[in-house]
Amino acid sequence: LGEDTEFELEWCSVYTFRCRRMERFRYGRTLFVGDAAHQVSPFGARGANSGIQDSDNLIWKLKLVMDGLAPARLLDTYSDERVFAADENIMNSTRSTDFITPKSTVSR
Repeated sequence: LGEDTEFELEWCSVYTFRCRRMERFRYGRTLFVGDAAHQVSPFGARGANSGIQDSDNLIWKLKLVMDGLAPARLLDTYSDERVFAADENIMNSTRSTDFITPKSTVSR
């Protein structure tokens, strides 16, 4: 804008987020995928990507079970595998957020 440009601050806010996940992603016949199962910081581009990876991990297992070609317990592996991945994504997005967050008292 330059030093000669006048402006008025309309709105100011502190952005907060929470990284968290469900204890497991399968509860009986209910399966949780993407943001329904886990939340990560938007910094690091892991949210939508992990939701797609959840779906990719689940869909072929669900198809085998629904077609009677695999036992329902195969779906438990979805939860086990994706909980681990969610923990990795939470750790990495938290690191990214810590990296870009201002460190001085004045900047906060």
